[in-house]
Amino acid sequence: MSVIETIPVAKIFSEYFDIKIITRISVIDDFWEPPKFSFVYFIETIDNEHFVMKLISDHTFSRQQNEDQIEFSEYLRSKGVPTARFFPLINSDGKYCYETDLHHLYENARAFVSLQEYVGRDIKSINLINITAIGRLIGLSHSFGKSFHRKLPLNFALRALYNGKTEFDQIWSGINTSNEVWQPLRKVHKKSIKTIIEVIHKLPCSAVHGDLGLTSNVLMDSMGTFRIIDFNLSGRCPCLLDFLITWYSSRYQQDFIGEVRSVEMAEQYRNAYISSYSKYYRLNTLEKENINILSKCLNGIYLSRFIAGLIREGLHISDKSLMIDFLAKGYTQVDSFFAWRD
Repeated sequence: MSVIETIPVAKIFSEYFDIKIITRISVIDDFWEPPKFSFVYFIETIDNEHFVMKLISDHTFSRQQNEDQIEFSEYLRSKGVPTARFFPLINSDGKYCYETDLHHLYENARAFVSLQEYVGRDIKSINLINITAIGRLIGLSHSFGKSFHRKLPLNFALRALYNGKTEFDQIWSGINTSNEVWQPLRKVHKKSIKTIIEVIHKLPCSAVHGDLGLTSNVLMDSMGTFRIIDFNLSGRCPCLLDFLITWYSSRYQQDFIGEVRSVEMAEQYRNAYISSYSKYYRLNTLEKENINILSKCLNGIYLSRFIAGLIREGLHISDKSLMIDFLAKGYTQVDSFFAWRD
């Protein structure tokens, strides 16, 4: 029996949530690296209601942080932003998560449990309709997130930036970059990180989701509405940085690159994303002045991260000098188009 199969899901469900009899339980996702773990279940009831229950170890988040993140999701939902609804615990004065013992997993194992509605299916394709919808969702989230009453911690991306997780040697870990030919790329990367840190201190912050992508953590419900899920990496971040990271973290993924067949298409998609966002979040003067410089820095960083990942997976580069020149140029462009071949 696997670890996830030992969790007493039905017992937890019936004790803490005012829901009908369960008829089906299945695993959606699981992560197991003790003492950190997370288990996500799909649950169907006798009334054909569908839910998602999540268990996250207390070594991943504190209970208060988990509660605050859920409240942020519910706050956005109250403002009309389509997020998945969370359900409060029985007799809890509106609290959304509780702590449970799971000592059978390992000594003193504990987890926070929360329940939300099942939203729908993953977004499989990248097109103008999807990109425009996601730009709108992020714009709305940032506009309302500025007024969220709780002070969330710095979000994951910002902590990674300050903690050195985006430095050159981190991105290229496991790859020999000691040769002199790598120095121009190392230099421009270091300069870009410094520029980002200098620029973002000037920019307005908001509570942000922090882990959205063009095909991740946004689902489509049965009515065709795009809905946001999974706020476990939400926190405070400059709005412009979060907006651009959402774009570039998706831009350099194989599914996106496979969809974008020309420089013109890449530009059209990016412009549609910015235009949609700007209709719902009004960029101030500083954000308008710095969107291009931040875009260039992030374009280079995420392009390098993508190529480094491919090399670690076995991609052979016959001419490293040409590759390095191409990557270094990426830090001077808002997009680096290249044709993807399997």
